[in-house]
Amino acid sequence: MFSLKLFLIKILMNMIEELLESYDNDGYIYCLMTGLSVLSNGSSQQEHSLVKIGKIGMKKNENEQQVIDKLLRRYNTYYPDYDVIHFMRVGNCHKAELSIFESLKHLHYKREIYTYNINDITSAFEKARREYPSIQERLENTDISIISELNKILREREFIN
Repeated sequence: MFSLKLFLIKILMNMIEELLESYDNDGYIYCLMTGLSVLSNGSSQQEHSLVKIGKIGMKKNENEQQVIDKLLRRYNTYYPDYDVIHFMRVGNCHKAELSIFESLKHLHYKREIYTYNINDITSAFEKARREYPSIQERLENTDISIISELNKILREREFIN
């Protein structure tokens, strides 16, 4: 009986740690069509559009529109004709971005620039969303007692800071 309680406490603490990680690393992953293109190597010399893939953190006092505005200000100078292809909230934008980079390494061009393949990019973004669901998604699927414990921890952290 005691070992079962200990096991359940460990599961509860693990769930709380995952929720805290999502809360602390809340942000968005995005893919921008840059308006730039490159010719492929080889005999066919096909032109491939280039996309910029990245992350943008979300401060605790920001809403989604403020994050979008921040992204627009950041890239309007570099890519004046860009289009946003993907913009999704995730629980750990750092790990989600790395997951996407790993999934798309076959499309890598330079730094955070990739050749455009809609199916591969969409698949990579959906995989990252499944691996790192946003804090909102996690909370919607979490038992209320765990949310209550999380709330206590967050309030204690805010009091200390």
